[in-house]
Amino acid sequence: MFVRLVLAAVFIPFFATCNAIDWQVRLDNLNDSGNSEVTDSVNDNSANDNSSISPAGLPTGTVTIGDDTINVEIADTFATRQHGLMDRNTLDADAGMLFIFDGPQFLSFWMLNTLIPLDIAFIREDLVVSSTDTMQPLTTTYHDSIEPVLYALEVPAGELSRRQIGPGDVVSILRNK
Repeated sequence: MFVRLVLAAVFIPFFATCNAIDWQVRLDNLNDSGNSEVTDSVNDNSANDNSSISPAGLPTGTVTIGDDTINVEIADTFATRQHGLMDRNTLDADAGMLFIFDGPQFLSFWMLNTLIPLDIAFIREDLVVSSTDTMQPLTTTYHDSIEPVLYALEVPAGELSRRQIGPGDVVSILRNK
């Protein structure tokens, strides 16, 4: 407990400027080596070599929920999860960011330094949407998962509702190679 309090005192000023994950989750992930492995539930999409890296330098893939396919940038390291979609002015309706964590956990996201409103879908390890929320830009309001999840999907605000995506929907994830 003492170590966690010391770490909190040292890192809270740093985390106050971060996007995405609640500071407690960040403290729990300090030992993250940045070499997060994609689980067996995420398939490689080897047929699509042209879009394996986004303009931001992130790996890419697709998330399919029902008949809807969303092109995603993949944030699967501590640094990329921390930065998320901060400082972006736009995001196409068919685009988003998929956050992949090292193991199922309760997640908490906020929108500090994120300029556009976003929807978030928290996705369990068994690839079922657990809960969704809409997040307003430039706020520090926490948006929490209701149970441990392995993935979080951010898309432009209103897209989950427009596509009728919600809790209980089954997700398919393909990672481009």
